Formats: sequence, C-alpha cells, structure tokens
Amino acid sequence: MEKFTRLLLFAILSIALVTVAAVGDLSFKTTSTLSANGQVYQASQYNNGVILVTEASSYSASYVYYVTPSSASQLLSFTAPSTKYEVLTNVIVNGSTAVVNTFYVPVLSSQYPNETATTVNETTTTVTVLSGTSVVSVTNFKNFTFAYPTSEGLVYVTYYVTYNVTHKPQVFSEVKTPFNTSTFQGYVAYVYSYGKELIVVNASSPPSIPQQVATGLGNELSSATVSMIGGWSVNVQGYQGSSMYGNYLVVSNKSSTFVIDVQNGNIISSANVNGLILENSTLVIGSSLYQVVGESAGGTGSTLVVFNLTTKKYTTFNAMYSGYYLEGTNFYNDYIMVSGTQYLSPSLAVVILNSSGAIVYSNITSGTNAIQFGAVMTNGYLYKFISEEKESGPVTTIEVLQLVLPTTSTSSTSTTTSTTTTTSTTSTSTTTTSTTSTTTTTTSTSTSTTSTSTSTTSTTSTTTSTTTTTSTSTTTTTSTTSTSTTSSSTTTTSTTVPPSSTTSTSTTVPKTTTTTTSSSTLLIVGAVIVVIIIVALVAFLLRRR
Repeated sequence: MEKFTRLLLFAILSIALVTVAAVGDLSFKTTSTLSANGQVYQASQYNNGVILVTEASSYSASYVYYVTPSSASQLLSFTAPSTKYEVLTNVIVNGSTAVVNTFYVPVLSSQYPNETATTVNETTTTVTVLSGTSVVSVTNFKNFTFAYPTSEGLVYVTYYVTYNVTHKPQVFSEVKTPFNTSTFQGYVAYVYSYGKELIVVNASSPPSIPQQVATGLGNELSSATVSMIGGWSVNVQGYQGSSMYGNYLVVSNKSSTFVIDVQNGNIISSANVNGLILENSTLVIGSSLYQVVGESAGGTGSTLVVFNLTTKKYTTFNAMYSGYYLEGTNFYNDYIMVSGTQYLSPSLAVVILNSSGAIVYSNITSGTNAIQFGAVMTNGYLYKFISEEKESGPVTTIEVLQLVLPTTSTSSTSTTTSTTTTTSTTSTSTTTTSTTSTTTTTTSTSTSTTSTSTSTTSTTSTTTSTTTTTSTSTTTTTSTTSTSTTSSSTTTTSTTVPPSSTTSTSTTVPKTTTTTTSSSTLLIVGAVIVVIIIVALVAFLLRRR
C-alpha cells in the first residue's frame, strides 16, 4: 500500500508540473524587414498576406503593395495629373478580390469657396479590380465613385451635387447594383452586402473626404440612417462607426454599441460602451460576438466587447494602453489583435487577446522620427508598418514577425506568464432587450415591423415608405431613406437611437517600453485551482498513511 501511495503521489506531482509547464508564452520572432515607398495609409488582410496602400509627400502619388513574409511587391501606382490635385487610394477586400478606388481630389484654395461642392464635382475616380495580384479591370469615372465588391458583383456609389434656388449645394448619392439603382439624399458613407440585399449607411452631412477614403467609412457623423434598401431602417444619433459579420451589424454611437439582426432590423443587444468602430472589426464564434470599440481621441484606450447572442448579455475587456488612438483590428484563428498609436511620443502599441478576453501579448514599438504607423496580423505573422520622412520622401519600414504558438500538452492549452506581466481587469454588465414583432404584407414583398427597446438606448418607432428602384430611372428625393421609381411597395421600420451621457469605464493596460508577454488570467486561476486540489489530495493520502 505504501508503494502504491508513493506512486500515486509521484503521478499527481507529475500532472501538476505538466499542467503548469503547459501554460506557455505567446511570442513572435522577427523573420524579415522590408521597405516600401511612401507613408502607410491603409493596410488590410488579403489572401495570405497584406495589401498595403502608401502615399507620397503631399499626396502627389499613391502606391499599392502586396506584402508577404519575404517580399513587398508593388502592384500599382497612381500619380496626380498636376499640383492642383491630390491622389487618395482606398482598397476594399472581399475574399481573393480587392477593389482599388483611386480618387483625384482638387487641392482647395481661395478659388474654391465651397469645399463640399468642389470636392464632389471636380473629383475623378479610377476603379481597379484585382484578383489575387493580377489586374482584372480598370474603369475611369468623371465623378466621385466608390466601388464595393460583393458576391453578386460590384456595387457603385456615386456622389452628385445640385444647387437649389438660393445656390445652396445639395448632395445626393446614387447606389447602383447589378440589379437596380437607388437614390439617396445625402452621403452614403458605406455599403454592406447581404446576399442580393444592400445595407447602406447614409449621412445627411458630409464626412471628412480624406477620412472617408482612408477608412471607407465616415466616422464621427452627427447622425446617420442605417437601412436595408426596401426594408428596415435605424436612425443613429452621434454615429461613430459600424462593422458587419454574417447576420449581424454592429453600430456605435456616442452612448452605446448595439447589435442589429440584419434579417429584420431588430436591435438584439446593446452595451454601455461607446467609441470608434472600424471596418472588419467583428467576429462571431459560436454564440459569442466579438467587437473592438476604439478610443478615437486618446483617453482610456480601446475595449473588446463580447456579446452573448443567446442571453443578450455582454462582457467588456480592456484592449489597449491608455492614451492610444485605435489604429486597427484583425482576427487570426481565435486571437484578436488591436493596434493603437500616439504621436506626442511616436509609438505603435499592439495588444493581442484570446477568445476568453485575456491579454496574451502586448508590445510598444517607438519611432523617434515616425510619422505614421500600422499593424496587421494574418496567417501566423504580425506585420508592423513604421513610416519615416526621409530627404527623398517618406519611406515605410515593414517588420515581419512570425507567431510562436504557446507551449501545449495533452492536459492543458494556451498561454501565460513571463518575466513581465500585464494584467487586465474584466467588468461584466447585462443588457436586456425586449422585442415585439408583427408582419405586414404588401404587393409581393413582406417585411418585419418591430418596436425595440433597450436598457441603454432610448428607442422610438416610426414608419416611412421605402421603395426599390429600377436600373434605368432615378430621381432625387427629400427623405434620406426614400428611393425613386417604384416597382414594389414595402413598409419599413425606422428606429431612432439617440445619444446619451452614459459611458463605461475599465482598467488600462500598464504601459511598458519593452516587448512583454502577459499572463492569461483564466489559465492562472486554473493553475491555482489545480495546485489547491493537488495539495488537498496529498494531505489526504498522507493522513491515510
């Protein structure tokens, strides 16, 4: 019996050691350092690498690169036709297709007293479609046109300016799909595709043109209408961004972040977290929706909000150092990468969380002469972009780091401690959403009419009429959600989400100037529990002896 007891004790201690050893470190190793002309303007995941847009000094030229761990290959370059124009380039990715929208924007001066009208009327556009790294088509437009890749083909959004009797400019947007054309008064700042249906973000006031081009989205709008053409609509006061994944569209305003079911326009959950939302910053794993909400003006940093789509509750996790602007968000497997920048002391911060919300890696890279930063995580690599001004013009250095996965064993998985530890405090809140729904059927189309109330936003329901237009006839309307030339009649729900003063707080990630690997809170707790159980078992066995 004594021999058996000793063997059992040895087995228990071995399991303890294996369990603790299995909690490994998430880290990176530098594999290459590359270079690109211009300063980083936009970087996105594309195929197994990154599609990078850089800009020359004074926006005199744009460059498009495809970056892999071993090379930075220039695919396209665009040059301003004269010093009276700037070149701004935006890339929108859909799978292995990338649409490159290049705008030749007039440099405004005293001869252009009306910035909005001049910018729209004098801007020309080149749309280049890439399949992988090959050019499929190039189309030129004599106006300000965005092209969006969808599963049904390209969708074009064009801005037009007209003048009323008092010579005040009025802007409207034409949205053209392979099937029909719709007209909206105001600026359509972004388009989402849901099968053959389109969801548009429409603003009555113009977004900043450089910001519109850089992000493909007009953030910080005073108000916007998010709507499915011919269906539901949600009026958002203090709109600060949106992102879509599958059946869910996440929208943020100055008081909250809420999840819309795009099938019916219902607000299914809301969180007391406000801030900037970037495109492609949403992920759904099982019943959990992950959304990064950024601090757009420094301050407390960015937040990871995890919505439980079943219970309608949410949990928040701090995801960035205090004082850093949200720069980008990427997902790789179940890792969430958040990058932030600050320019008073030029530096790039990268924080990586796992699907449990625990910070598993954090790092700050300083650049004394840096003028712009960027970061993308994809296909097991982390790409850091640091732009500096040289005598010959701006140059971007690309540091490529390979992900070193945590040490694992059969008894435990994933991440924890190293010599430097970064901690994160988790706060949990609950939002209850009640929804009632009726169905109204007209001509040949039925839509859901809903009245939605949440604990964090005050919502009201009104009804407007929205119609689907044909591809050949459009007229200007006075409603931000109305279109022209009816081919069917539908009844839509309009929900207004006003701003409020409600905000949430969270603890900040401690600042460090060295590469750090932080501990996974859940794994540490698990290890402690395992040790306690082992000690109890050992004590019990010793007492039996």
